[in-house]
Amino acid sequence: ASELRDQLAKARGDMVGATLLALARIGSPDDIGLFRQRLTDRAPIARRAAAEGLGRAGDAGAVALLAPLLKNDRADEVRLAAAFGLQRLGQTQSHVIAWMLGDERTSAQARDYLIELGPAAAPGIEQAFKSAKDSRHRAALVRVLGIIGTGDAMTSIEPLLKDPDDRVRQAATWSM
Repeated sequence: ASELRDQLAKARGDMVGATLLALARIGSPDDIGLFRQRLTDRAPIARRAAAEGLGRAGDAGAVALLAPLLKNDRADEVRLAAAFGLQRLGQTQSHVIAWMLGDERTSAQARDYLIELGPAAAPGIEQAFKSAKDSRHRAALVRVLGIIGTGDAMTSIEPLLKDPDDRVRQAATWSM
């Protein structure tokens, strides 16, 4: 992480965001101050990295900082990262992350977060599935539930082998 911090000091342009995301993936408590400072950065990628990093670093004091981002930030990727950070800090937001899996702009980011969260995300995925109408979204939810692979998840997936939508049936078959 120290090499990344050195790189960040010299970084320009896109490298700033990439370096911040790398530090956020590590989630060291040593970077909490940096992440807090970057929550108000002009660049959405920096705010996203800051929200992820605070969640992974376990900064319980950041809940009050992330909640407004979730509600008010204009960038989808930042709102999604705020939901992830809050979930990592014990605030139930997996349903928000699962819902954003259905948005083409945020689906890959949401998928990665749900997989990282693992079994803790399963209730939110199941909740989103109940209200999801789009077959792609429903299939993506089923696939992520299959990857997480809890026993309860398998129980939820099994009836979907007979779902009227072919895409959902295929996802259920793959997930089993």
